Amino acid sequence: MSSFTAVFMRNPIRVGVVGVDYGSRVHIPSLLSEDNYEVVSLCSRNLSKVKATAAKFGISKISTNYQDFLEDPSIDMVVLATPAHLHYPMAKNALLAQKHVLCEKPFTVNLNNAKELRDLAQISGVTAMLGHEFRYSSGRAYTKELIATGYLGNLRVARGWLQSGSRIGRNRTKYNPESDDTNLGGGLLWSQGSHYIDCLMHWFGEISSVSGHVATHIPERIDQEGNTVPIDADDAFEVTLFFRSGGIAHLSMSYVSKFGQGGGFELYGDKGTIFTCQDSNTPNPPSHGSLLAGKITDDALKNIIIPEEFNPIKDERDMRIPPTRMLLRDFLQGIENGYSPSPNFNDGYKLQIVLHSILESSERKQAVLIGD
Repeated sequence: MSSFTAVFMRNPIRVGVVGVDYGSRVHIPSLLSEDNYEVVSLCSRNLSKVKATAAKFGISKISTNYQDFLEDPSIDMVVLATPAHLHYPMAKNALLAQKHVLCEKPFTVNLNNAKELRDLAQISGVTAMLGHEFRYSSGRAYTKELIATGYLGNLRVARGWLQSGSRIGRNRTKYNPESDDTNLGGGLLWSQGSHYIDCLMHWFGEISSVSGHVATHIPERIDQEGNTVPIDADDAFEVTLFFRSGGIAHLSMSYVSKFGQGGGFELYGDKGTIFTCQDSNTPNPPSHGSLLAGKITDDALKNIIIPEEFNPIKDERDMRIPPTRMLLRDFLQGIENGYSPSPNFNDGYKLQIVLHSILESSERKQAVLIGD
């Protein structure tokens, strides 16, 4: 189990946040709610947005130029809440500038870039983590504890799913390259698939092979001139994952499933079964979820009470804020003790191998082995 105990340091960590969309909804409120962080600077390409966000949160420094922002000696830590294709150059420059880095997922859109960032983080001596905050959602965190203490036993099969109709009708929406172009990090596999597969790897370890298929059911958007343009970002995928430790996981995810009932996990082991549950109106798990579980000797599944230690933060502003704040507390411990807690850039690189292998499997229409 991850430690959720805050480390109180003499001076707050001075943070610069890049990106004021997701950053303003989750990262900035989370940072400002923790005693040991101070947001000192914001950076965004959009001057009006960065001005408005700075005014809202009382932040004095703003920039529209990342390099100028990064050269500020008052910044100890950089939070990258930017589109995926910007993660590599921004994270690389931050590491070279000896800034601690919290980077949103997906890690990168290029496997070689992911490896370079992993290696650079290891030699830099700074703390570098990824924004897989849903590991800290109470249902998923307690599931990790139950697995670690043997409740499930050896995994036989896991099923993960996300079924939503949120992309139905998107063929008449405006083209957005950052969400509609796979090479820029667009698509369901990069966005939600990365969270789900990270969760499964956090629970069951590394993956030895994958067999997958990605699909683009709504392959058109409208550009600024009103013309129809083809897009390649997936809106559905199916994949089977084989774990080195044994056991199989099936993921079925879609943004084009009318009346889809949200998502979750079913985990079946040789000693027990665990179901995670989440609200059908969102692809994300609630900060404080619920579990159904049963041992193989039980007659039925039962509601499992999640201990309060897995739900230490009550914050109703956004369900992503409590788990993000818990991740920030682990980040703080990493800074104080000179290491990068998981989920770190090494975890991100391993996950990126799996994501790229799924794309390769879909293209080649065959299973893909993942090397040691």
